[in-house]
Amino acid sequence: MTQLARIGRNGLILLPPAFLLIFFFYPLISIFAVSFADGSNGFAALVETDYFARVFLFTTGQAALSTLLSLLLGTALALALLRRCFPGRELLLALLTTAAVAPTIVIAFGVV
Repeated sequence: MTQLARIGRNGLILLPPAFLLIFFFYPLISIFAVSFADGSNGFAALVETDYFARVFLFTTGQAALSTLLSLLLGTALALALLRRCFPGRELLLALLTTAAVAPTIVIAFGVV
């Protein structure tokens, strides 16, 4: 591989992170800097309230519980589908696969 091709390939590899830095992280950091600036009544004032703490803890607990239940049920279902043969197994697999494939199909029809 020539030196010019290597430089071009490395440049292409750096393109997505550069895009994220410019169009996602820079505005996000700018917004946080303004929100947490001294003397502003922005996000810092909100975070210090008791209401925010209660809502944040409730939301975090609910997310953790939902994640744990989904993990337990999903693991049990996956093991059952892997190890057992039962009537309707193929239909159940097709229905579960549809949830993963449907967004792609919808996008494909949207382009067409």
